[in-house]
Amino acid sequence: MQEPMPSLLNSRSLQEWMAALDSLMDGDAFIFQLIGLGPPAIPVLAHHLLATRPRTVALPRCRTARALGTLGARQELMAYFRDFHRPEDPAALLAEDAVRSTVAEELAHWKSDDVYQTLLTAAQDRMTGGLIRALSFFKSDENIPVFFAALDDDFCRIEATNALRQVPYPARAYALLVWRGLTGESRCMPSTRYRRRVAVQLLREFGVSPEA
Repeated sequence: MQEPMPSLLNSRSLQEWMAALDSLMDGDAFIFQLIGLGPPAIPVLAHHLLATRPRTVALPRCRTARALGTLGARQELMAYFRDFHRPEDPAALLAEDAVRSTVAEELAHWKSDDVYQTLLTAAQDRMTGGLIRALSFFKSDENIPVFFAALDDDFCRIEATNALRQVPYPARAYALLVWRGLTGESRCMPSTRYRRRVAVQLLREFGVSPEA
């Protein structure tokens, strides 16, 4: 006989649930248990995502973010970006980028203005591949300058270029501005020179001659 929801949820203290969700070996099993409980499990999962200090291993909180998405916990996922504090440890920051990507991709299931603005603000603060993929679902012209800026990031460059290819008309218009130096950036900066090279590449793919 299946254990009643409240009994299973209360069978462990909050600290015990946190330790269980952090387990690299058994964490998946505990995630499935909590998903099976439905919305009553959201506070436990949200605490794990929001209150756990960023670490150098991202897997446990990535699993939790996916579980929150499965349970429809939009507000809790948005709270992750609203309350985000950048880790000082570079290794923890790199791992946290994976969590940011997972949260962003879960939020992309909701095509709402508040979700889009949350993702856009997060991307302007610190871009990740998952944020690019999530923003791409919204097909907004506001994405284009953000995607061009992401070309400066070695970890986001391929995702940003692919995202620009998905929206050829607005990307073409902005690429022309980049090529002509009309975006307000110094042409002498290495990042600007790289963006101009990508702009030329994209324009040629779109069938436009940069020299025209």
